[in-house]
Amino acid sequence: MVYLSELTLDPHNRYTGRLIGDSYELHRYLMKAYPDIADGGAGRVLYRVEIMKHHPRLLVQSEREPDWERLLPQPISCRGPKPWEPAFQTGQLLRFRLRANATRCSEGKRHLLRTREAQAAWLERKGGQHGFELIPLPTGSDWFDAFDDDIEPKVEVRMARSPLTIGHKPHTDDGASLNLTHRGVDFDGALRVVNPEAFSAAIAAGIGPAKAFGFGLLSLAPMSG
Repeated sequence: MVYLSELTLDPHNRYTGRLIGDSYELHRYLMKAYPDIADGGAGRVLYRVEIMKHHPRLLVQSEREPDWERLLPQPISCRGPKPWEPAFQTGQLLRFRLRANATRCSEGKRHLLRTREAQAAWLERKGGQHGFELIPLPTGSDWFDAFDDDIEPKVEVRMARSPLTIGHKPHTDDGASLNLTHRGVDFDGALRVVNPEAFSAAIAAGIGPAKAFGFGLLSLAPMSG
């Protein structure tokens, strides 16, 4: 079981700007709602930032139940936490949204996948690892696609570059900070569940790297139209 929440932050609060502009600070902010390490810690926490009519919205999924009253400043609205124990069936069709840090490892470093084809192939591989396969989008889908080239991916999925994510992690020794930079891609599409057990595990754990900084949350919705 996991807990789902939706937090809307006050766009007029100066600290909100700092949170949205610093992924490490945002991570620290959210962690305040969970038990300390001595009390078992937060477990896996996944989230995604979305800007809705100039209001920053945080979609949060967590292993432990949060107490949003512990956050300062308080969100201007909060939905949840809502317990969710997903149960999937082989062949089940779902729509999905994923902001992922699509990268490859080489010589101990992560390198961003920059082309449309490479990003689509990355998601297809993740599907094979995590119990799902991509299927054509429903007719009439109008998701935004920021790519303006003519290269079509081998899978049916819409992709858009997500904003650059920057964080500043303080050093404990000299007071300097380590700059954290992540670039991701937003995937919107449809999938078929192939292995319910593996798929459920992927929902709980997240997909891809940089999960502490706003990547990896796989959001689902029933298939329609």
